[in-house]
Amino acid sequence: MYINIISQHLGEFLDTAENGAIFFSLGSTAKSSDLSPETVKLFFNVLSKLPQKILWKWDDVENVPGKSDNILFDKWVPQNDVLAHKNLRLFITHGGKGSVVESQYHGVPMIVIPLFGDQTFNAKEIEGKMYGISINHKTVTKEHFEKVVNEVLENRKYLTNVKLFSKVYKDRPITAKDNAVFWMEYVLRHKGARHLQSPAGELD
Repeated sequence: MYINIISQHLGEFLDTAENGAIFFSLGSTAKSSDLSPETVKLFFNVLSKLPQKILWKWDDVENVPGKSDNILFDKWVPQNDVLAHKNLRLFITHGGKGSVVESQYHGVPMIVIPLFGDQTFNAKEIEGKMYGISINHKTVTKEHFEKVVNEVLENRKYLTNVKLFSKVYKDRPITAKDNAVFWMEYVLRHKGARHLQSPAGELD
């Protein structure tokens, strides 16, 4: 059973987003505040001018890059629930695999800001499949970021492509959760299910 855990103030913020909403989060390891102050200010200046509401995951809510009626900074955000919201139109993400999978599952286009690890590879894959666009946080300019945001929001090919993936992914006889439960119970019923284990595990 799916349980929505969006708090009341987040729910009201997203529910009243008549022009849609954008979610900005760099995951649980990296922080938006880890970016250079100049880059953060650049992002803020562009996002604060948009008609959409912006939910920005920000750890130090007492020290935000600015104030704007359309931007809500919050330290703790239930990402999967936010991505599932009907008004969500864009996810600005670091491109971690978990975030990418959740965004694809809910059919939300992305702007990817890779920081380390597999994120650059994930960003290239997203661009290749036209689920979104990747930007380099070290070289991005205000004009380029503004252009990319408008492109992903206004060019329906990104939404169409990721929505198609979401539809195909969800079209299965049982849910992923039920499938996982079945196989866990299967292994328990068959006392470890040794018949499914690879012989390679017995090699010295």
